[in-house]
Amino acid sequence: MESGASFFPIGKIVAVKGIQGQLIVQHTLGKEPVLTDWKIVFIEPRRNSYIPYFIQLVYLIDDNQLLFKLEEIDTREQALRLIHKPLYLPEAEFRSRAPHSLLRLLGYHIINANASAFQTLGQVEEIIQASGQLIVKTHFQNHELLIPLNEHTWIATDHAQQTVQVKPPEGLIDVYLQK
Repeated sequence: MESGASFFPIGKIVAVKGIQGQLIVQHTLGKEPVLTDWKIVFIEPRRNSYIPYFIQLVYLIDDNQLLFKLEEIDTREQALRLIHKPLYLPEAEFRSRAPHSLLRLLGYHIINANASAFQTLGQVEEIIQASGQLIVKTHFQNHELLIPLNEHTWIATDHAQQTVQVKPPEGLIDVYLQK
């Protein structure tokens, strides 16, 4: 893997199934992830250390869980050492395998539809799911902004232009800029 490659989180290992080292992963790939011809996944055993594992088997358990069988993980004991470890994919592969994941919006430009000239607020740095609501984090004029994404504030997404058009609640940006 090339140095400086961007990795996207796809989930976390939450359990082991059976005695042959099968892993259950709570995933963030969204509905209908692309599982065909998937050869490799990266596990982060230590911060910023991405170790590749070859996939023998992967299938969807439900909308939130995948079952993996990885090469060289052949026993329950080996698999247990990976519990709670995050899984990653390189950015391009993540985007192709997770067409319905909200994490695809990471790096998109946030456009303020309230501004008369459609002002760019920054890039989506993080997507936070808090008590049933999505929030995007960005930086604008050296201030952190947290903008809720819901049916009232999320206007449009343009995947070709990599933009998310939002209509933040009245006065929200001003509150952050006054800090």
